[in-house]
Amino acid sequence: MEQETLVPILKPCPFCGDRPQIVQSGTFAVQCADCGAMGPPAPNMERAAVRWNRRKGDDF
Repeated sequence: MEQETLVPILKPCPFCGDRPQIVQSGTFAVQCADCGAMGPPAPNMERAAVRWNRRKGDDF
């Protein structure tokens, strides 16, 4: 059986409000297509999404 890849839900860009996308270049990161803001690199899509979605003031 083929494993299905689920794309994580991403918050809008904190700078311009546009919809970001996950990009891969050796590692994964989330990047805003409009302003180019980029989240920190991560080893997989899920971790990249978690890092992108984290905002100052979020409780952990």
